Amino acid sequence: YTGETYTDYTKRLKINEVKRLLIESELPLKEIALRVNYSSSSVLAKVFKKETGMTLKTFREKGKSEKE
Repeated sequence: YTGETYTDYTKRLKINEVKRLLIESELPLKEIALRVNYSSSSVLAKVFKKETGMTLKTFREKGKSEKE
């Protein structure tokens, strides 16, 4: 038992998938939000910033530059 709630667990999984999609694809943020079951890219952006301390755009740019 990790002490993590189901909600926190699913949020973590979603954020990890968002990170992967941001780095490995050129999908628009709206499409990424839909793929991980957020109602909009603005909702995703708010959750992502709270969880990671970074904006979606900053994370994508940083991730792509590190990948190269």
